[in-house]
Amino acid sequence: DVYAIENSSHFDAFIPLEPNSSVDELTMALSSGIKDLFGVTDEALDAVICANGGFAIDEVGNNSQIHDIMMQMNYFPTVAASELCKDYMSRDDGLFVAFGA
Repeated sequence: DVYAIENSSHFDAFIPLEPNSSVDELTMALSSGIKDLFGVTDEALDAVICANGGFAIDEVGNNSQIHDIMMQMNYFPTVAASELCKDYMSRDDGLFVAFGA
């Protein structure tokens, strides 16, 4: 089922992230969110699901900026979410899923 963010009672946890953040900022925000939600520091998660993504159209002469935006929307959140796995995911049967636009 697909749920709107406002209907978060269907999720165990949902940690929204600020757009245009660096990988380090995203990783710190996720780690802080996990600690706030669960109050633990290791092996608290059975799964991490990263739903991210977006698209920006290249403009003539502005490719570098568009590529940076695309990395922030698509790649950085996936890297940050995968960093959580090292510290917070179950060592035996953890699941990491990342999908985007």
